[in-house]
Amino acid sequence: MTRTLSLLAFLVLLASACTPSLPFSDARTIVADGNQLLLHNPDGRIDKARWPQTIAALDPEHVYAAPEGLYICTRELFVDQQGFFVPRSGTAIPHSPTGDPSYTPLRGGLFTYHIRG
Repeated sequence: MTRTLSLLAFLVLLASACTPSLPFSDARTIVADGNQLLLHNPDGRIDKARWPQTIAALDPEHVYAAPEGLYICTRELFVDQQGFFVPRSGTAIPHSPTGDPSYTPLRGGLFTYHIRG
């Protein structure tokens, strides 16, 4: 019984460690800075030297603009990718945790995303 409870506690801790947490004000600033990047970078990878401080502070592996919005990739392993997503203004984002990619609202207009590949 103790072993089962220890395993359950470990799994809960592991799951909560994978869920990013940001204050509302930080999320809104990331969205505003992300929208500025989208204005000047319509498509493709964005050079690290051009990342605003708020986005650089997330320690992304890379940042890229796509037709649907800005992807801030914080973890990538082969074809699996996760991070933060800033949608382009007027873009409808499906809130399905089972799609590929999947988008989950975080706060302040910021989403997390997961591409399973």
